[in-house]
Amino acid sequence: IRLDHPVSQTMNAAIAKLSLCSPRTLIFLSRYINMIIEWRWFAQKINRRLRSGNPLLSNTEELILACARKNPDEALKKKSADIIKDGVDWECFCACVMKAGVTVLVYESLKKIEGDVRIPRSVLDRLKAGCLYLFSETASQHKEVVELLKLFAGEKIPVVPLKGSFLSRRIYGDISARGVSADIDLLIHEKDKEILIQQGCDLLV
Repeated sequence: IRLDHPVSQTMNAAIAKLSLCSPRTLIFLSRYINMIIEWRWFAQKINRRLRSGNPLLSNTEELILACARKNPDEALKKKSADIIKDGVDWECFCACVMKAGVTVLVYESLKKIEGDVRIPRSVLDRLKAGCLYLFSETASQHKEVVELLKLFAGEKIPVVPLKGSFLSRRIYGDISARGVSADIDLLIHEKDKEILIQQGCDLLV
């Protein structure tokens, strides 16, 4: 857990305290915490547009917002199709989708409407390739996390996995839905970190 920023330090302390006092509450709140993280990038884009005097979202951003969800309803499907008919910068779209870590969600949403509107095959192929890469990488990382959790369980050490594949599976039903994490976030007591060092893990505390 990174503690190099005052806000992060406060949030991490609150999460740690909540996990010990009321783990069920933390599990309930985790889905909303993830939603905040997920939309942070889009909020930053909107703020930049407001500062530049252009508050309107482009078709590209509108389409990402409409597609970056697990089960878009019929209204969102229609909205997505209408946006595509108006014209989308597909190169920018693909780049933004991958940067935001919503490749899997967007690809699945586009597949649901490809029969209603023309989507360039090159775009679907590019997103599909990104999904396959994410499937492979997240599966490998998830396996590593599971092994670490088994290790902690064997030593009867309490541990809470934060973010990453476990949260993604809980919210979206898919460990790869939110991309690959740069690291593995585990909440443990300070005295128990030695077991991670013995496994060759680099700790960010």
